[in-house]
Amino acid sequence: MERTGKFWWLNDDSTKISGTFSFTKRKGVLLSLYGLLPLEGEQHPFDRFKLKKSNLQNIYGESHPQYEHICLINPFHWNQNFDFSCTENSTETYKAFSYAISKQPFDIEGNVISSISWPLKNFEKWLYLFSGQVKYIRNEKESIPEVTFDPMPLKKWDISLGNLYLKRHWSCPNSIPSSSILIEEQYYLTLDFSEKKGINYCIDLSRRIFRFFLTFVSSDVCISNPEIKTDNNPCIKLNIDQQKIKETKKDFVKFVTFFKDIESEFGELFQSYINLYDTYLSGFYLYPSSLIRGIFVEQQFSNIVCGLEALHTHRYGKNPDIDEEKLSHIKDELRKVTSLNNRERQKIIDSIEYNMKPNLKKRFLDLFHEIYGDYNEEKLNGFLDDVIKSRNTIMHYGGPRSTDDPYNVQRIQLLSLALTPIYVCSVLRIVGIEKEFIKNIFLKSPALYEGRSLLEQYGVLKK
Repeated sequence: MERTGKFWWLNDDSTKISGTFSFTKRKGVLLSLYGLLPLEGEQHPFDRFKLKKSNLQNIYGESHPQYEHICLINPFHWNQNFDFSCTENSTETYKAFSYAISKQPFDIEGNVISSISWPLKNFEKWLYLFSGQVKYIRNEKESIPEVTFDPMPLKKWDISLGNLYLKRHWSCPNSIPSSSILIEEQYYLTLDFSEKKGINYCIDLSRRIFRFFLTFVSSDVCISNPEIKTDNNPCIKLNIDQQKIKETKKDFVKFVTFFKDIESEFGELFQSYINLYDTYLSGFYLYPSSLIRGIFVEQQFSNIVCGLEALHTHRYGKNPDIDEEKLSHIKDELRKVTSLNNRERQKIIDSIEYNMKPNLKKRFLDLFHEIYGDYNEEKLNGFLDDVIKSRNTIMHYGGPRSTDDPYNVQRIQLLSLALTPIYVCSVLRIVGIEKEFIKNIFLKSPALYEGRSLLEQYGVLKK
């Protein structure tokens, strides 16, 4: 995508500079200006090199001849070519990770956004809500198809953020005369805020929702970028630069859950994930980050292991097994040992405290017990020993390795796949899905089939 036009600081349109806006998957958002936007506090051209260029205003512009309105959100200075003899000949480039675009003028400064909507393209089979019926009406010469749509009851959930609901839109792409008619039914997940929000809040919320869908619905496909609504503009498209996952063709998308199974509590799960995200952080986002296109096998495995460890830390507390009374007694006894100085004494206390904490294997077992009970304990312990050996080899050791050693790419890849059902189901359990349903997802979800099969091969699951 490329647009040319005039651009200026969103809150100051006194200086408008010609430039080219572009967005590509490889380079992201770039704005090349044929001139210089004035910086606050700039009195002389030399001042540009001393002024702080972070926390810049958003940059707004209008493209020609498309007459689209574009806004770079949280831009940062990328480079500049400064001509001291004639500043009009200088050029500069700004970069951003997000931008908004609309056919109409808009203002996104402050808390002005009343609604946000995510298109659910490629999630039709997950929703399974198609409402059309086709029947043929015969006359003397031909049969004429007639399509009717039953009004779908509005799927709506009241959550603390506002009203969350599904809305539906029909379109007919082939408007030219044709022997066939294609009718598309598009669904949108829409949130009408109880209190208006700012643009940065909406970007952060969207990043969480992308990850929510990758975990709860399918790791094969991402939801599309959202549209936002303000009082003076009902349709502003918000483009957020996301790291890309390796998406699957539409017909081969496998789902973790199905909408009909979680429909009644979908709003609660949605709200719960948003609320818990700040608490669990890496425990939630390291699973989606393990799906990034082109990631190394070792990095994927490390993300999954570290994510599971983070889940346990926040689920059970940092020191769930420490006996505070016993530790207090040890500290009292150490204070009596006069041959130790304070630093040596603290090192011993830290070491004892560390060894009282649950080890990695205990953390994995705790999480596994929460989602599934019918397993072979000996085989599960053996499987987790393999995981921990591989993790320790990657994170702590180096040197040459043979194919029999834990550090083997294929071995690590299989361990990552086998850990995936445990990771996904642990997040679902923490967010609020009941244990019985978690067990059903663990055993029957098409998206978790590969990992489940590997756990069976390890002998962990009883067939």
